[in-house]
Amino acid sequence: MRIALYVRVSTKEQAEEGFSIGAQLEKMRLYCQARDWIIVDEYVDPGESGGDMNRPALHKLIHDCTLNSFDMILVYKLDRLSRSQKDTLYLIEEVFKKNDINFTSMQENFDTSTPLGMAMVGILSVFAQLERSQIQERMALGREARAEAGLYHGGGNVAIGYDYDPKTDSLIVNEEEAAQVRMIFQMFKDGKSINYIQQYMHKRYVSKYGSYSTGRTIHSILTNPTYTGKIRHGDKIYSGSHDPIIDQDTFSEIQKLHQIHCEMKRKPDKSPFSRSTLLSGLLYCGKCGSRYSGQVNMCKRGNFDKKYPIYACYARRGNRSMAAVEKCDGKNWKRTDLEEIIWNEILKLSVSIEDDHLDIIEMTSQESSEQIRKKIDQIDAQISRLMDLYSIGSMPVEMIGSKIRDLTEEKNALLTDLEDADNITLDPEEVICELRSAKDVKEKGTQEEQRALIEYLIQKIIVLDDQITIHWRFL
Repeated sequence: MRIALYVRVSTKEQAEEGFSIGAQLEKMRLYCQARDWIIVDEYVDPGESGGDMNRPALHKLIHDCTLNSFDMILVYKLDRLSRSQKDTLYLIEEVFKKNDINFTSMQENFDTSTPLGMAMVGILSVFAQLERSQIQERMALGREARAEAGLYHGGGNVAIGYDYDPKTDSLIVNEEEAAQVRMIFQMFKDGKSINYIQQYMHKRYVSKYGSYSTGRTIHSILTNPTYTGKIRHGDKIYSGSHDPIIDQDTFSEIQKLHQIHCEMKRKPDKSPFSRSTLLSGLLYCGKCGSRYSGQVNMCKRGNFDKKYPIYACYARRGNRSMAAVEKCDGKNWKRTDLEEIIWNEILKLSVSIEDDHLDIIEMTSQESSEQIRKKIDQIDAQISRLMDLYSIGSMPVEMIGSKIRDLTEEKNALLTDLEDADNITLDPEEVICELRSAKDVKEKGTQEEQRALIEYLIQKIIVLDDQITIHWRFL
């Protein structure tokens, strides 16, 4: 008889006498030796729950049942195979028997090839499932009792900022991590986004679980009452016996800010003053100076009207209240095409940006203002020379008037740009964090999050037929 051994223990049972992996295997090997059975393979699932079938060794056993490499599967006790009656019967009926494989338990000693043996399996499975339910109930009651007493439940992941001391059965403050937690709360209080905080922490700090690689970690920290000296069990909050890291007033303030943040992300874009498209409000026509806006073109296809979302110049659409001129032939852009161009330009920067570019961003912002002032000074000098030419009568007054008018319009435009440049006070470090998050925001962010990132990085976009010019806020 060719035998396959299956052994499983949960974490709790590993510490119990007689249920360890070694103890089960030793007794099962002697059991097979006494019967002259040949053990062809051993399948071991250490620390795996019997409540479901998501176990590596069990998956391999199920697969190997189709290979005709053994005649019988032996377990130490039926509940080692599963604590679920449904799963037990499925394995025996649909996997083992269909591949002509018998199944037996060393402790219960039944034969699944007989009706009586199968009936015994069903009875034992019921009791195994009942025992599992009772264990779960006792554990839940135990955790709730510990929470009411202000004690940490002692399992799972300990919150960043604390360590679990098994000697005192309590949480103790990890000062290095606690400083990180306080920094996260302060940054959020100062108006930094969760995305920015995650990027900032990821570059500089590690906790017991490694670097701050996702925004979910920051979210969990900001909403965890453990930091105020409390214990959370289910939907209930109890006073804990551990020292707080964050005072209750600060924590309450952060929860209000976080709630506002979440509501803004969930809020549907129905306000007449809200942006309904990704780039509206940033696009300007390079031909007439009017804004571009999100529109929908209708096109007849057979018996159906097909909608094409586009960006179009207000003057081309005949919107006199919003247009700078009465008519313009500025190009209509397919919405997805133009948005993809802008994203590609952002992602190019996000790939090339490095830490040592911090000073470059600061310098280029200053240089932008200085360059605008130089151009204004040059225009003033040109106007002054034209006035000198007029005074000596060496140029017709009509020509001088036309040139001065053009130069004055150019100067006014530059004065507007200079005002915008002087008002830009972006934190270079925050710019780099936002750029590094661009790919993730593009692929996973909501439209509101995508718009927030684009508006943070871009001042305006000039559309001149196929030529797209981006005016960055930091360059």
